[in-house]
Amino acid sequence: MHPVLCFTASIFVFGLSFFASGCQSQNEGDSPPLGRVSGHVRLDGKPLEGATVIFNPIAGGRGSSGVTDSSGGYELDYTHNQQGAILGEHQVRINSASFAGEGAADPLLPAEYNSDTQLRFTVPASGGMADFELKSDGSVEKVQ
Repeated sequence: MHPVLCFTASIFVFGLSFFASGCQSQNEGDSPPLGRVSGHVRLDGKPLEGATVIFNPIAGGRGSSGVTDSSGGYELDYTHNQQGAILGEHQVRINSASFAGEGAADPLLPAEYNSDTQLRFTVPASGGMADFELKSDGSVEKVQ
């Protein structure tokens, strides 16, 4: 094989293997202990469909998120192939399906549930249910 062609092929193979190693998913053994969390989100007593529920650990680390279904139900994902959230206390943010993204106000939910969230939940090793009963005025009736 011509030396330039051989060198080019070597660089290509090295680059491909480097790229592929960076795209591997996180192994379960590499992640911190997780607790499975699911629950329901209701706004003024009605299921909130299409809302994004985000749990961010107070102590730092990767957050978890889930999207509510038509019944307001959700399950948290830590990665695309791992369910749950890091153990311990979390700040919880909930954005409606109408939310346009970072820096924008959520047209449906008050800031107390997202940008200025007051919501907290502690994830135990056994996992748990985190139900959020939200009100249009920004008050929280209960968090279980």
